[in-house]
Amino acid sequence: AALDARLVAEELFHNIPLATGELIQSWPNIYSSREEHLTSFLRELEGVCGCSGLAESVVSLLEQLIVEHAEFDDDLTVGRTFGARIDVSQSIPQIQLSENAERFVAVATESGKKVGTIAVATKNEMLPADTVRDCIVTNLAWPLMRTHLGLDLPRESWLAWKLRAMLLESGGLLLFLNTCQLLIPVLRWQRSTGAIRNRWIARDSVRMLSKLRPLRLAWRLLRSNPGDRVAVLRAALVDASANCIRQQFPALADRS
Repeated sequence: AALDARLVAEELFHNIPLATGELIQSWPNIYSSREEHLTSFLRELEGVCGCSGLAESVVSLLEQLIVEHAEFDDDLTVGRTFGARIDVSQSIPQIQLSENAERFVAVATESGKKVGTIAVATKNEMLPADTVRDCIVTNLAWPLMRTHLGLDLPRESWLAWKLRAMLLESGGLLLFLNTCQLLIPVLRWQRSTGAIRNRWIARDSVRMLSKLRPLRLAWRLLRSNPGDRVAVLRAALVDASANCIRQQFPALADRS
């Protein structure tokens, strides 16, 4: 059976530091001293399993994982991957890649909070600021808005569990009633985080809600099959976020 490159990369990423008694954050040093051995091992694994391109894919994914979890201030080179931290609340710079870099990984933050990452394959030594902005908007619109509006529910929290269960309800009336019941707990949770007391965030929340077209969205969710509702909701959030994000973050709207 074919090996999944992502699973192989994740296994290596977690298990190599564990086997040597080191922290995940030590990966840049581990990689610089063992890159050649890792590459040789992956090429042998590729030959044994007959999975063409496995070694290259695993190396790319492993280097991305290392950059995503590493502690660095401005930029970091891991193998052929160049990583940089980009604060979307600040002016977006053009990126000067390191020599021989084949991939660019940006760790996007908002005022110090990590939002997500983007990965771009490139043969150019310079990435224009416009390209970086467009990649952030295209790939991280909803994560950015979710963080900005204080809607980062812990995945294993009661509210997150209720939201997932709600989307699987088969009855339209029951879905509507459960949605109404969750409004107050969500508002209380936002109040506990301080998000709802910020008048600018409150304003941006109203703007985001208007872009979602809640009545139309509710009707689409009611008419959708339970298995399709997560996809419908995610698409609506991404579209609304893409419409709002450049108003919330002027740096993402700038054009040189």
